[in-house]
Amino acid sequence: MKQIIDCPNTEELAKEYQENYEGDENVGEIMDRLCKKIYALDEEKRLRQRAMLCHVYWLALHDEWHRARDLMLMSHLQAIVDHSDTDTQILYNRTICQLGLCAFRHGFIKEAHQGLSEIQNTQRAKELLAQAIAMRQHERTAEQEKLERQRQIPYHMHINVELMECVYLICSMLLEIPHMASCEFEMRRRLLSRSFHYQLKQSEKSSLIGPPENTREHVVAASRAMLAGDWKKCRDYIVNDKMNQKVWNLFRNAESVKEMVVKRIQEESLRTYLLMYSTVYTTVSLEKLATLFELDKKQVHSVISKMIIQEELSATLDEPTDCLMMHRVEPSRLQMIALNLTDKLQQLADNNEQILEPRTGRAGYAGPGQWFPGRSDRQGDKQKGDRGGVYQSDRRAGQSESHSKRAWGGAGATAAQSGTSQRRRESQKSRF
Repeated sequence: MKQIIDCPNTEELAKEYQENYEGDENVGEIMDRLCKKIYALDEEKRLRQRAMLCHVYWLALHDEWHRARDLMLMSHLQAIVDHSDTDTQILYNRTICQLGLCAFRHGFIKEAHQGLSEIQNTQRAKELLAQAIAMRQHERTAEQEKLERQRQIPYHMHINVELMECVYLICSMLLEIPHMASCEFEMRRRLLSRSFHYQLKQSEKSSLIGPPENTREHVVAASRAMLAGDWKKCRDYIVNDKMNQKVWNLFRNAESVKEMVVKRIQEESLRTYLLMYSTVYTTVSLEKLATLFELDKKQVHSVISKMIIQEELSATLDEPTDCLMMHRVEPSRLQMIALNLTDKLQQLADNNEQILEPRTGRAGYAGPGQWFPGRSDRQGDKQKGDRGGVYQSDRRAGQSESHSKRAWGGAGATAAQSGTSQRRRESQKSRF
């Protein structure tokens, strides 16, 4: 009973693991031999797939990244897993997550991001890993719910979802922040991680930003610091006591992983700084950059050379002076804002065209001056309008003339009638 209550801590477990590491190598040899036997002799497709996934899972769990990656790529399971049964799909999802975590421990940030994004972008990580049951009771029957409960993974085999999310956000930060700096004023830039952008936008909406509390807020605060070029502040948000307890102490080789993350933060902060402020500098010394980001001059030279080769930075390295000379190819901020304004105006014109077309029945907007009919139509309408104007003026003139005639004629007729009646009265008086 005492052995059950007194559970060993993490350090004792790590020490015991290191002492029995030779036995793990024997286990690996046994597993390799048994899996190869299944690949060669077993005819059932499902069993071969599950053996392959278990083999890849074990290799990724024990930090054999290259063997696990090559075995997964050779199996082509990612192309046929959609047609497999539910249990095999759950095992595939768990294997992909372990591959992503293994790639992160080895410093392959892009591969880790690609592996973890398949699960993290769905917002249903626990359900896909069979670690929770969906709350949508009306979409399944009692029998289906019973089968789903039977598929659940035991608790001691769970993958830490919070750890996986934090690793995914850190990978997104290291990839997305330099990309955002290079495409700061572009209207339609390609997003590498939509969930990461969503977290950034949610943090910007809050009027008062306090100190970060959970792992997600720590990564978002570190991203804002990296975008400003402050790598030390970014490092302090990622590597601290709270993050050590929730994230870094869960890795077997925690110190080497933290050193790798800090090094990548320094390099990506250097890239972000050069992309953000390249229009400000004319020349900048490599020694100054090395001092600013606490990197070796060779590392600074390597990072800048990669940026120049990949056409991310328009500059040249001057070896005699050991300086980076910027080329004035990129437009300034004012020019970029003006270009964005023209793009927005063009988009507004397109939207107005779509609104106007169903109302007027016109074919479409073809440039300035084409909101109305063509020039020939307008000239024809003008000629018709001129002829109509002459006709209307003639008609008005005729109407006014006849009106004046009637008016003068009416007055003359009244005078003649009054003269006739006067002569008639005089003749009647003479008779009498």
